[in-house]
Amino acid sequence: MRIIKISILSFAMASVIGCTSTSYEQEIALSQGSFNNQIINMARLNSVAEHDETQWWQQLGDVALDDLVKEVLLENQELKASAARLRAAAAGLSDAQRARLPQGNLNVSAQRSKSPSLLSAQGNIQESVTAGGELSWQVDLSGRISKLANAAAAAAESSQGQYQELAGELVTTTIQSYLNWQALQQMHQLTVEQLIALEESIKIIEVRVAEGVATELELNRTKSQYFEHKQRLPEIATELALVEQTIAMLVNKQVGALQLTALNKQQFQQLTISVSVQSASDALMKRGDVKSAMARLKQQSYLSQSAERALYPDISFSAFAGVLNPTSANFNDTQSNWQVTPSLNWSLFSYPQLLAQLDRQEAIAQANYYEYRQTLIRVLAKTEYSLRALTQTKLQLNYVDAQVDTANKAYGQAMAGYQEGQLGYLELLDARQDVLIAQQSQMAIRNRLLSASVDVYGELNGQWSQALIASI
Repeated sequence: MRIIKISILSFAMASVIGCTSTSYEQEIALSQGSFNNQIINMARLNSVAEHDETQWWQQLGDVALDDLVKEVLLENQELKASAARLRAAAAGLSDAQRARLPQGNLNVSAQRSKSPSLLSAQGNIQESVTAGGELSWQVDLSGRISKLANAAAAAAESSQGQYQELAGELVTTTIQSYLNWQALQQMHQLTVEQLIALEESIKIIEVRVAEGVATELELNRTKSQYFEHKQRLPEIATELALVEQTIAMLVNKQVGALQLTALNKQQFQQLTISVSVQSASDALMKRGDVKSAMARLKQQSYLSQSAERALYPDISFSAFAGVLNPTSANFNDTQSNWQVTPSLNWSLFSYPQLLAQLDRQEAIAQANYYEYRQTLIRVLAKTEYSLRALTQTKLQLNYVDAQVDTANKAYGQAMAGYQEGQLGYLELLDARQDVLIAQQSQMAIRNRLLSASVDVYGELNGQWSQALIASI
């Protein structure tokens, strides 16, 4: 009668626990559906051309950049550490899956001893051999161990997503750093050309001042422009040092070991990146951070279910079988022994503690659910921003190209007026300064456009980063 009462109490507790357990499968499905709808309705994303984006950086046609990306994927220490964590998660999954199987061990021991005897000079020699095996199996009727294995699988999936996310970030950081280094080299070269032109102008003006044709005002204004550009060189050198340090850390080298070659002006101006993806929804849904956030949510959900199953009784079997030879090692006098022990374990008096653990785990799962939703929101927001920034930068480049053309025309007109004596040298100097300023802006915005294109690929990285880690 008591057994029946305990069984009824067990089923009652199971029904109550089943009603209070938390499952996020429906919420995940709803979140993914809403996420897909927002992707479909994102007008800027729909305007992206459809094309295979695998190894998209090769469209730049820079072999040095391709080699640098390969070197980062091979030598980066963070990526190696992430790969090691991924292997550890895979090993943890294998361990959790094997926990559902019967466990056991085999023991073999032998003993030989000698004791003094009055009847024999050699003494009494005693030998014994024992051999046996133990086997234990925890019958997972409640599914607790199975849920732990599922949680381990989700943890491995989360580690894989983190590995994919890191690989994508390293590639985009490498490309942006390389392009920024090339742009700084172009800015340095442009500044040097401007200084050379101003030095020639200073020499001419000094002669004209000595002849009384030009004034000290013209000379001092020219020198002021000269030192304005001169102070730009240390700033460029500092920015170059920062970029080179970033690249060196990415490839696990010292700065002096880097072998970077600057492009000429024409080569740099030919660098273009056309943004296109095969599938916008896959490019976002297959992102490493999205997959990792979803996997963490599943992991905590499975751990909650495992904590729930801990309230159920556990049934386990243990068995022993062995042989014993107490007289000699030739197995002439062998005795066998075996034993099977079923057991039932129910933590009935630990229910308050187990319920507190369950409540804690469900709270953690709920927190991961909100983090997962926030990840989706952040992905959409950053993608929308990167696309808008790319569009505006393209417009800005069109305007600065027109500015350079207009400044060049104005400088040509000022030169003609100066040669005809209609304009003074200060007007000519101002016209040339306008050209130099416009060229600097053009160089900076061209680099910003390349960086904005890389940012878009960095957001739409689901497919190409997944293909990337498959090839590592």
